[in-house]
Amino acid sequence: MNIVFTGGGTGGHLYPAIAVARAIKSKYPDSRILFIGNKDGVEASIVPREGFDIKFVSCSSFSSNPVKLAKGIVKIAAGIAKTLSIFSEFKPDIVTGSGGYVSAPVTMAAFLKKIPVVLLEQNTISGKTNRLVGKIAKKICISFEGSASSFPKEKTVLTGNPVRDDIIEASRQDARKRLGIPEDRKCLLITGASQGARSINEAIASKLPSWKDLDMTIIHITGEKNIEEAKKAAEAVPKGSCLDYRPLPFMDNIADAYASCDLAAARAGATTLAELTARGIPSILIPYPHAAEDHQRKNAEFIASKGAALTIEDSEAMEKLGDTIEKLFNDRAGLERMAECSRKLGRPSAVFEILKVLEGLK
Repeated sequence: MNIVFTGGGTGGHLYPAIAVARAIKSKYPDSRILFIGNKDGVEASIVPREGFDIKFVSCSSFSSNPVKLAKGIVKIAAGIAKTLSIFSEFKPDIVTGSGGYVSAPVTMAAFLKKIPVVLLEQNTISGKTNRLVGKIAKKICISFEGSASSFPKEKTVLTGNPVRDDIIEASRQDARKRLGIPEDRKCLLITGASQGARSINEAIASKLPSWKDLDMTIIHITGEKNIEEAKKAAEAVPKGSCLDYRPLPFMDNIADAYASCDLAAARAGATTLAELTARGIPSILIPYPHAAEDHQRKNAEFIASKGAALTIEDSEAMEKLGDTIEKLFNDRAGLERMAECSRKLGRPSAVFEILKVLEGLK
């Protein structure tokens, strides 16, 4: 297959596409894969690092402001023209859009060239771009049943959100050995996704002095802009303390963190939730309050309704997060029940279900 992947702006839109691209190259080594993205998006740096080619086109959000809308339409038209030029050289069999503004001109160009379009929808509330493009797509692969209402029923397939194979396959024993975490030690993963989360970081920092005697490892992915504050907070943990606190701006081997942890405190982006449930990790979810159409809250509510997570409002993180972490770690049976619910929600085979959809259109 010759396949174009388009989408990005955030890791939540990009990493599912990378997971599918990896699966295609594994099963069909001679396939040609090209990503088309926005030069200002995270895809510009992540895609080449993952070993895939990428080209860039112009894109724009869909503004309700008439002037901005007019400028946006001009940008999208330019993006369509550039994409058509790329298609004439690459000749894709299928175009897969994973969300984000950049997928609009690319999937529209595919429609003009009569190239089948497949969409990956990660959230319970489908994104604006996918809702628009859903009208011209051949198939829409959804992660949550709740987003099915946004698309034509006959086009929609519940596959789950694809997760990278290294996350699914990581061994807990090997991961803990690599990270130097004893098997019997509690391990907490804290992540605010690629940008970090100040409210979560501050809530954890406030608890470090009282946790200094706990036999626990905390892997805290703070985001690049918050790392210095976290390092200062770490000074509250005296050398020789039982607590092993590890603030990191980002983590390349996130698979090891997932494999090692017993509990996670995280934002409620769809990719994070897919990764947590694929590993059967219980979680405390603090939805980002400014997410488009409040989709993180809906994601978190769904996971919590299935018993796999507890939710805390962003504004209440300082007051409640630390105490909730302590409560869960002190209730081993409850934590195990949450882990089992998380495993039941996980769809580790999602990438293969999506691959079947793509093969059906070839």
